[in-house]
Amino acid sequence: MSDDVSLGNLTKMNRRYVYRRERDRPGCNGCIYCNEISEAPLTSEHIIPESLGGALVIENASCANCADQSHAFEGHACNALKPIRRQLGLPQKHRGAKQREKRKAERFILMLDRHRVKVPIDEFPALLVNLVFPPPGILLGQKLEDKMLTGGVYSAELLEGVGEKLNRIRAKYRANSVGIMGIEPQARGEQDDFGRMLAKIAHSYAAAELGCGNFHPFSSGKSRANCSSTHVLI
Repeated sequence: MSDDVSLGNLTKMNRRYVYRRERDRPGCNGCIYCNEISEAPLTSEHIIPESLGGALVIENASCANCADQSHAFEGHACNALKPIRRQLGLPQKHRGAKQREKRKAERFILMLDRHRVKVPIDEFPALLVNLVFPPPGILLGQKLEDKMLTGGVYSAELLEGVGEKLNRIRAKYRANSVGIMGIEPQARGEQDDFGRMLAKIAHSYAAAELGCGNFHPFSSGKSRANCSSTHVLI
């Protein structure tokens, strides 16, 4: 990696590192997921979602169909992370005055003494939740098949200032107990969305670093952007 993609720049999105697809094998210069070549131009692809601070971009990467699929499950996965994204000030895909006003109106749910209360992000004590998954099934000889990814919560990390926010919430609402719930409306946040996002990141990064056609993807054809066998791969 170059200095352009240091951790600070990944977070602040000051610069982007763009892959030019110069390492593709002959006949493998279509969509990086399905390899189809259409009349419509291929779109650039963020390897890690832009809303998570991703600054690695592949030009001429994705066809419209694969882009729609990957954006859908990435959107669900990143929406479940909205509180932590807001707390860390990660970049937004959609910008402008209307979006800023919309974000100001966002409310996040707390459970205060068994009552659901909606609060703005500056009052919400967001947690960084780390997930854990079983060993990749491919290492155990499992076959690729449609099956939901399973896993659970490994740990929950507190951001700086969470204790002060909890104390202010208790005092403001005279609450004895505070439960951190999530966003409104409730995010889909299925674990399989996270798995598909991880599989997509791995595939697109391999395509960028090695070039399409220079590695063997375990997911096939059109399923790469919307892999339904993440329990085997992740």
